[in-house]
Amino acid sequence: GIDGKNARQLTWCGGAGAGGSCQYAAWSPDGKWLAVQRLGAQSFLLDASQPWQAQTPLELPTLPAADNHFLAWVWSPDSRELAGWQRNVNGLEGGLWVYTLATQRYERLTNVGIEPHWLKDQRRLIYRDQRRLWLFDRNTRQITETLRLDPMGVTKAVLSPDNRQLYFSQIDSDADLWLLKLP
Repeated sequence: GIDGKNARQLTWCGGAGAGGSCQYAAWSPDGKWLAVQRLGAQSFLLDASQPWQAQTPLELPTLPAADNHFLAWVWSPDSRELAGWQRNVNGLEGGLWVYTLATQRYERLTNVGIEPHWLKDQRRLIYRDQRRLWLFDRNTRQITETLRLDPMGVTKAVLSPDNRQLYFSQIDSDADLWLLKLP
């Protein structure tokens, strides 16, 4: 069973003085990398098969805009790209970006939005903005409103592995989980 005896610490992010505390982590689908967000700092990649002391974490390049960090959120299905969003030093979000490992370059997708999720086709991402869900198509650059539940709104969406269903929470004082069938 799982008893925690084999747990090993992967990072020593420390507090803000040590580069920021670790916030979120995302495994690459191929299992090779772990993308880690740090509070108030740039995201980095870990080879989770190696102990912290035996590797040099790969810090992702900074975004083109000054005083902004890339918050790595989710890997593309082929493990070649990371989608995330921009956050400035004041905590304000500034849109979705994709980082490509091979070229070490960013592509700006939108000017708004957070918490992107790749669809299996690797060209579309669903994301949250203004309490709604949106769909972005990288080929056409088209943005489509996917779900709007006024006046409460939507938060924390998660796609099913086959991309046919989307689980989400509604912002409400009497909140429950909801299920949306995708076309």
